[in-house]
Amino acid sequence: MTSSQPIFECRPDMMKCTLFITQQCNLACDYCYIGKKNATMPVPVARRILDCVFAGLKPDERLEIGFFGGEPLLEFGLVRKITALIHQHPSFDPGRVTISLVTNGTIMNNEILDFLRQKKIVLCVSCDGPPDVQDLHRHYRDGRGSSPAVENTLRQVLPVFPLLPVNAVYSQKTLARLPAIVEYLIALGVRNIFLSPDISSSWTR
Repeated sequence: MTSSQPIFECRPDMMKCTLFITQQCNLACDYCYIGKKNATMPVPVARRILDCVFAGLKPDERLEIGFFGGEPLLEFGLVRKITALIHQHPSFDPGRVTISLVTNGTIMNNEILDFLRQKKIVLCVSCDGPPDVQDLHRHYRDGRGSSPAVENTLRQVLPVFPLLPVNAVYSQKTLARLPAIVEYLIALGVRNIFLSPDISSSWTR
C-alpha cells in the first residue's frame, strides 16, 4: 500500500511552527539536548499558538506545523486533538498547510499509522544506522538498545510512506561509519536520508 504524502520542504515562502508538545521521552539518548520533565502542552495553549500562527500567515505563504518532543507519540491522544484543532481552524487550507511529526521510531502501531496516513501527516523517523551505531547513543533508560523497535517501525512505515525522511545523527564515535549508515538505510528501503552532526559534541578540525 502506497500513498502520495506531502514531504518536508525548505522554501522561502514557508513559515514553520514547531509544537513542543511533551518533554517526556522513553529513550535516554546520550546527545539529547531536551530536558526531560513530566510536562505536556495543554490543549488551550496549542489553540492560542495556532491562532497566533494563522493570524501571522501571509496570503501567499505556506505553513508547516510540526509535532516535536520528547517523544510526541507518547502523547498520541494529544496529537489527535491538536490535529483536529488545525483542521477545524477557520484559516486552515489543506493546499497550503502541512503537518509533520518527528519520532524516535520506538512507538508505532496500525492505529497510529492509519491516522498519520489519513491526515496526510509528514512522518520523520530518527535512526542513526545499523544496530551497533543506533544502540551506541540511542538507548532506553535501562541501557537496552532501541534498534530492534526502530527497524521494525521502518519496515512497517516505508510501504505506506515510501519517501519517509530518516534523520541519522552521527557523532565523533560514528563519523567513520557514515558509508555503512547510508548503506544500511538504503537496504531497508529508505530514500530520503538526512545526516546530522551531534551538535552537542566538541568537534575538532
